[in-house]
Amino acid sequence: MDKKQILIIISSIMTLVVVSMPFQWWYTSIGGMIQIQDSPFFVCMDVAQANLNYTLMLPANIILISFRITEIFTSMIYLFYALFPSGSNNVRKVSMFPFYASIFYLIDIVLFMIIVYATSGNVVMPLGSFDERISSGSPIISSVLSMLGLSSPEFSANFVVRNYPLSMFYVALATGIFSLITRIVSSDEKKNNDR
Repeated sequence: MDKKQILIIISSIMTLVVVSMPFQWWYTSIGGMIQIQDSPFFVCMDVAQANLNYTLMLPANIILISFRITEIFTSMIYLFYALFPSGSNNVRKVSMFPFYASIFYLIDIVLFMIIVYATSGNVVMPLGSFDERISSGSPIISSVLSMLGLSSPEFSANFVVRNYPLSMFYVALATGIFSLITRIVSSDEKKNNDR
């Protein structure tokens, strides 16, 4: 077994662990009224302390769980090919899912910052806890109300927004970075063998 094959085996095992673990990756709470804990494979949502996992979120969660099963089988196939390479079956691939999923969570942070800036003019780092003021003078709220033909009642509310990654996100991010490095190293070997 060469070093690159060992990297592929380690990467496949790490990916298999990440996609098999039933832990959430991210936590978001808006004023404590809406709480969302999610991962790419399951979404837990509570609204006013009513659990919506088996009502509103059930169809989405069924699709996400089937996606988890697909990723588990993909990781197992890559692991099998890395453990038992033979002639044409010498596949040197790793699942890049943990890398892409982690990047999408980070893109979510940037989009949140842009939306908050567009609606309130404030620059907010959307990690940890911060106060968010929502009022009827907000451009998005007033434009939605005018599109619906409703008058804009005067209101304002302060919410404490909590938005932060959980420990499983960091495990997935580390696994994704390791998978990316493994993919680069194994593709360099393939290019050298083709010459």
